Amino acid sequence: MTELSRRILTAFVLAPIVILVVLVLPPLGFAAFALIFVTLAALEWTTLMGLSKKNLRFLYVFFIVCLSGVLYWLTFFQMYWFSMPILLLLTFGWWLFALCWIIQANRQGIHQVHHPLQEGLIGILILMLSWVGLNFLRLQPSGSAWILVLFFLIWGADAAAYFGGRHFGKRKLAKGVSPGKTIEGVYSALAAGIFVCVVAGFWFRLSPLKFFLLIILGMVTLLISIVGDLFLSLMKRRRSLKDTGHLLPGHGGILDRIDSLLAASPVFALMLFYLRIS
Repeated sequence: MTELSRRILTAFVLAPIVILVVLVLPPLGFAAFALIFVTLAALEWTTLMGLSKKNLRFLYVFFIVCLSGVLYWLTFFQMYWFSMPILLLLTFGWWLFALCWIIQANRQGIHQVHHPLQEGLIGILILMLSWVGLNFLRLQPSGSAWILVLFFLIWGADAAAYFGGRHFGKRKLAKGVSPGKTIEGVYSALAAGIFVCVVAGFWFRLSPLKFFLLIILGMVTLLISIVGDLFLSLMKRRRSLKDTGHLLPGHGGILDRIDSLLAASPVFALMLFYLRIS
């Protein structure tokens, strides 16, 4: 079976399960399901940190799980009002910094310099921002529907970028960080994102202004998701890794599959809230 066949088969198995979970489970059940992915992602992140001792890996994952519980409690009881602007600034600030890091690595080369503490803090920041974003989104009116919009936005863009890049890709996006990604793939992803936003706009019967804002939100979300994808590629190359794991056939590990979502979810959730689209 080819890699493409394994990717398609894995997607066909996982996508219906995820959609069913989003539609059927209440917020707490959704959070429990999402925590499984957060836990697995945290375990894979210890590989990116270069941790080899099992007790250190366990402590890192245990800390992530405990922090996830605390943050969910704060989000569930709407004790986030004082921190929403901070979360928004932190999200955009971090991914802007990550973009600068990617540009520098692409121009100057990736140095095999490892800082486990630095990488550990980055992992906590990325995973927890995504965790808060997803659960905050789920707790909003029509939260399940908006989560599906986010998922279809990312899935559609990923698929379009993959096939668009393979068939039309000529100009490399960031050859020094991720040689397989092309500018044409980015255009394909954005086109798919516009299509998803248009469908969602008609589905929610949005006003012309909110319709326009949703498309802007979709484009910003996808651009940051691409930064998230490139950043994980950078982290893997710093460790000379092809994949973060082998759990998902054709996709590698959990982090390889959700790298775009990790960056996209807090941006989508917070901007949806502030733009008053929902």
